[in-house]
Amino acid sequence: TFMIIIPLLFDFWPEETDQELIDRLISYNEDYESFCYGYQKEVNPCVFMTKLVNYAVPGIVICTMTLAIVIVSLFVSRSNRKAFVNKKIIKAFTKQREESLMKQKKE
Repeated sequence: TFMIIIPLLFDFWPEETDQELIDRLISYNEDYESFCYGYQKEVNPCVFMTKLVNYAVPGIVICTMTLAIVIVSLFVSRSNRKAFVNKKIIKAFTKQREESLMKQKKE
């Protein structure tokens, strides 16, 4: 939620034109001017990298976090199941031992 919903609600992902993105990059560092304006192909690397960082990275992080949560929950679930089975086995052995002790005591 903090990577998708909150930025959408508070306009942290502004919809800027390509020119506004380039101007903002140049305002941070003047060296970008020759690189961003000198590029003559269809996809400007300045705009592409900025959009990648702003839009794709949060999605990738969310997918990674989801995968990590699934893996951790899988291990926790397995260990809980093993502990449950072990508890039942110990309970059964304890009951069997008590019964055998009771038989010995009667004899």
